[in-house]
Amino acid sequence: MSLPSEVRHDRMVEELVQSMAQMFGIDYALDIPVGGIFFHGVSGGERKHVSIAEVLAAGPSVPCFDNSTRGLDSSTALDFTKAIHMLMKVGDRTTMATLYQAGETLYNYFDKASCAQRIKFLSYVTDPAHREATPGSVAANMHTTVDFTASFKNSPYYASLVCEIDDYIS
Repeated sequence: MSLPSEVRHDRMVEELVQSMAQMFGIDYALDIPVGGIFFHGVSGGERKHVSIAEVLAAGPSVPCFDNSTRGLDSSTALDFTKAIHMLMKVGDRTTMATLYQAGETLYNYFDKASCAQRIKFLSYVTDPAHREATPGSVAANMHTTVDFTASFKNSPYYASLVCEIDDYIS
């Protein structure tokens, strides 16, 4: 519905709707109103699928999903993750997603994923109230964002990232 009215009934749009509905297992519900507070429509799980499909069908440059698997059973969460992975590969696109309490199987569908230890590390490094460094270590002498930036830019991780970006651009 976010498309201009003159384009909504275009054959390509209808094919996209059918494909997205099949991909998310809601093709049987295409003629059912989504519903909401005032009247019943599709179920809560189906509503979530509709919302995700709607975001993807709009063709965003970088779709972002925040905890989009919340409330889904593990099988449906895996189906969602597989669908996102396939769409991004086919469309040569990037997406960002946060998946809380995701199993290892879901992580395997992402090219760049932060594991729990890295996330904990990042929160501790960026929060001065929780930051602890081993006395005498390089990290013990880093206190500001300028210090952290300089350290990162002198690391092999930064060099690898620059090469990856250069490869992508070329």
